[in-house]
Amino acid sequence: MQWASGNSPRLRAFGGLSAVVAAAWVMEALIAQDRGEDYLSPGLRERVEALKVEAPQSSADAGVLAARLATLWEWANAYSLTGGPVPGGFPQLTANANRGLRRLPAGGAQLPIDQISGFIAQFTREFQIKDESPEALGSLKLSSNGPFRAGEFVTISQTYTVGEMPMAPGGGIVVGRSRPGAFRRPALTATAMSQCAVRIQSRDSRRSIRGAPGGPSRHVT
Repeated sequence: MQWASGNSPRLRAFGGLSAVVAAAWVMEALIAQDRGEDYLSPGLRERVEALKVEAPQSSADAGVLAARLATLWEWANAYSLTGGPVPGGFPQLTANANRGLRRLPAGGAQLPIDQISGFIAQFTREFQIKDESPEALGSLKLSSNGPFRAGEFVTISQTYTVGEMPMAPGGGIVVGRSRPGAFRRPALTATAMSQCAVRIQSRDSRRSIRGAPGGPSRHVT
């Protein structure tokens, strides 16, 4: 038996075909959304609506949690095909929860059983908001996509526009890194701090807040 090498025409053709099929799935989901069609199949929609009711009710039953987790995972995958944002850590945390429920001795981290119910409830609520009020969370726009030269200071503006769900008094904006282990700590020398800062400002200039990266959390009131 001969195995095709990584650079073989056969594998390159297969990879190209896979990309085309994936793109077709996404396009079909977006077209259906434009037509006002439900992005969930009737069967999955029924399970999702049941999950919205059941998830806030804590459970320690592994069978119940496994069923809820399976529905949440299928829901998130269907939602992702609409182009909507899925939390970056969700896939990994779902895998950790699945390993915890199946008590797999190896293969990666496990989410303790007593935390899985809360995890499911938290993300069910997030996807419920996105499902029922697509414009609830607003939008975030970046002033520039680069390119940026290594070693130089640059000013980047992110403009967040509040959506249909208002920010409550005392609500906060967290400026952080999505992968803490993948980057160095911010430069906090006196020189760097004089040139590098975080500024959070609403349309009301009286709510401007200035602070150094890595500093304490600050809230807009």
